[in-house]
Amino acid sequence: HFFNDLVEARIAYLPLYPDEEDIVWNENFLNNSPNSLAEITPKYADMERVVRLIHVPSVADGRFLQIIMDGNEDFAMAYLAEKQ
Repeated sequence: HFFNDLVEARIAYLPLYPDEEDIVWNENFLNNSPNSLAEITPKYADMERVVRLIHVPSVADGRFLQIIMDGNEDFAMAYLAEKQ
């Protein structure tokens, strides 16, 4: 099972529920940033309609996406952070 494989590999997955009332979501950033999938992985360019790969530093003034997640509490937060 896909999710069991992720857990066994110690890969945290982060489901997103943008329609839930308490979710803050920057839909404009996610939908309107250029899709870099074909540039990064040309082999999978045909998947651009369903997979979006955003090179965050190039569209966010050099910042990167920082994610803080607590799976036990079912809480996660993502924000743009300055390069450290």
